[in-house]
Amino acid sequence: MYRHAIILMTLTAFLNLSMGCTHTVQIKKEEARVGYEKIVKLMTLDGTIVEFDHEGGRYLPMRNVIAGFARGTERYGQRATAETIVPLSIPADSVTQLWVQRSNPAGTVFAVIGIAAVVILAVGLIAVALKESCPFVYSYDGSRYVFDAEPLGGAICRGLQRAECSRLDYLKAADGEYRLMLRNEVDETQYLDAIRLLVVDHAPDQLIVPDTAGRLHVITQAAPLRAAVDENGRDITSFLRERDGAAWQTHLAGLSPAEADTRHHLTLTFPKPADAKRARLIVNAGTAIWGSNMIREMLQMRGDGVDGWYQEVDRRGPRLWELFSFNLREELYLMKLYVQRDTTLVERGMILGGGPFIAEDRVIEFDVSDLPGETLTIHVNPPKGFWTLDYMAVEYDRDSVATAQALDIVRGSDQDGADIAGPLRQSDGQYYVMPQKGNWAEVSFAALPPPGDNLERSIFLETDGYYEIQTDKSQPQQTELVQRMLNEPGAIAAYSIVRYLEWRQQAKLDR
Repeated sequence: MYRHAIILMTLTAFLNLSMGCTHTVQIKKEEARVGYEKIVKLMTLDGTIVEFDHEGGRYLPMRNVIAGFARGTERYGQRATAETIVPLSIPADSVTQLWVQRSNPAGTVFAVIGIAAVVILAVGLIAVALKESCPFVYSYDGSRYVFDAEPLGGAICRGLQRAECSRLDYLKAADGEYRLMLRNEVDETQYLDAIRLLVVDHAPDQLIVPDTAGRLHVITQAAPLRAAVDENGRDITSFLRERDGAAWQTHLAGLSPAEADTRHHLTLTFPKPADAKRARLIVNAGTAIWGSNMIREMLQMRGDGVDGWYQEVDRRGPRLWELFSFNLREELYLMKLYVQRDTTLVERGMILGGGPFIAEDRVIEFDVSDLPGETLTIHVNPPKGFWTLDYMAVEYDRDSVATAQALDIVRGSDQDGADIAGPLRQSDGQYYVMPQKGNWAEVSFAALPPPGDNLERSIFLETDGYYEIQTDKSQPQQTELVQRMLNEPGAIAAYSIVRYLEWRQQAKLDR
């Protein structure tokens, strides 16, 4: 999974802003001023990656460009031959992704998330205020806390509580402990039922990847993606072949309010042994930032009726099954995976979205014994504006489930010094609650001895919980709109496009 050593955040380029705001981050009892934010890298529509020098890039709203000095470029993974530093001015509407660095001069937190609010450049870059997940997890790397996971996206009430396994790339032992910081950084009430670490020591050529049920799989010989095209025949292979953060996603600025088709249609091909029986697709898929924002939009439609809706979902009544049916049909946050068998498409699995800032690798296992030939062809149909896809590969008939050592929490305290370890040791309905944005806690686990010779260590955080988004409950429920979204196929994706274009136009007027 791609997480740059200085912690970079992938954002879709909703570019109508200028940089330079500062925010306050509560770390201990004192306040630490965030030093600066800057664009360190971007990717354009044709796959060109531009990396800026240490000063970073700047958005110039009057010219609608991103300008700066670049240290060479790379196109579809190929580095430029010369490391020349040249001035560049790139039209903002041609940019699909940004990497934004947020740093704290005190060194306590070094992250890329707008901690206190939207990363408002002058009114336009969408970040924290338009995403929903619970909570943000920071790993202590031996010198500072680094943003490392954002589990439980979509678990928006107790009836949708679930456990999720997240890779921790930056966690290192310090003074005999593994330390994490948990933070509520959006307008939510977050409920954590249990957390623990899962540790696997393995050979360097092996990759440990969880499935959606939390089982850890050992991947040794994954076959890379052979080719990928979208519904227009555009080659998108470069976005999906490497786990590099340069993810495929909808270029929202290019949409119209009257899209003829509100879905993409992607065709992916992989090599396959003719006698293969089982396949394990390794996929890194995330929820796009605007797609994350639509969770709040859909809840806000319910206005003063949202608490009643929560209660019905929590008691697993008809509203829960209505929600499941809606999600399966619309594929906003759970996407169907089809394989091609001769001229027929056959559903073989589901892809669960993660992120939007950190998407996790997941294994999806399915039968291929009835597929002839030496090619595996997969089809997915993501709604426009809801998904990012960074990596896909497949392994056949070699799977082994990894044996992990589980580490329970040793101690933990919140921002007021209260002990929170007890509620987090097991999934029992006793929650550690973070009711407000800015709440945080530090937790510790006893570190294991270093791995043996010629072994590497992978550490995962298993989180069980849910969250409730804070919406305006003073407004009446938009019953007609809610029913149309629930009952009309494709209506929610069309509505999402219109809402984005309205938001973007307002951002221009406010600039």
